[in-house]
This record gives sequence, C-alpha cells and structure tokens, in this order.
Amino acid sequence: MQKIQESRIKMGRSVSGILTAFVDIIMRTPGLNAAHELLNYLIGETERHNRGQLNKGTEITTQKKDVRSLLETLIIQICAAMAAFATASADKVLKPLKEKYQLSDSDITKLAVSLIASKLTE
Repeated sequence: MQKIQESRIKMGRSVSGILTAFVDIIMRTPGLNAAHELLNYLIGETERHNRGQLNKGTEITTQKKDVRSLLETLIIQICAAMAAFATASADKVLKPLKEKYQLSDSDITKLAVSLIASKLTE
C-alpha cells in the first residue's frame, strides 16, 4: 500500500473512532449510522485486501530466494566441472590448473563420478 493510501486508512479509523465515541449523535443524525457502518465495512475490506497483497509479496520473495539458491548451486557445480575438466585435460595451457589444485587424475575421476551420481539422484 502506498503512503497516501495508508494515511487515508488511518484517517478513516480516526473518524470511525470518533463516531463510535459519540453514539448518541449518530442515532440522532439521519443516515449517519448507515454511513458509519459502511465506513467500518470499507476499512475492514481494505485491511483484508492489504493482507492479501502482503502474503503474495512474501510468496514471491520466497520463490525468488529459492531460485537464487538453485542458481548459485548450479553455478558452483558448473565451475567445479570446468575445474575438473581443466585439470584432467592434456592441454598445456590448462596444465597449471592441475598443479594449482594438486589433484591427481583419479581424484578428478572420483569427483566427476560423484557429481554425475548426485545429478542422477535429484
């Protein structure tokens, strides 16, 4: 809800509170009781609608968080696979990576097999 809408709701609650405090005036003024009841109904509907908007916002935020988490996991898996490929490669340009990570060919094979197995179980 925007600030102007929030201020209008507060103003409506204030008016309703004043009318509730002066019940004798409401009863003597024609149509004021019906207007007061309508005001209370509209305030309630607006608050209900606002709660609905807040819940939808929470759902979207949760979904975005889940998607970001999945994306991070996939990026890490891709980076790990690329590092494994680079270290297992016979390419002279990629050989320094193998030395940097100090992995043997069997370690790389084990990592690749575990990565494939984890993908198959998902």
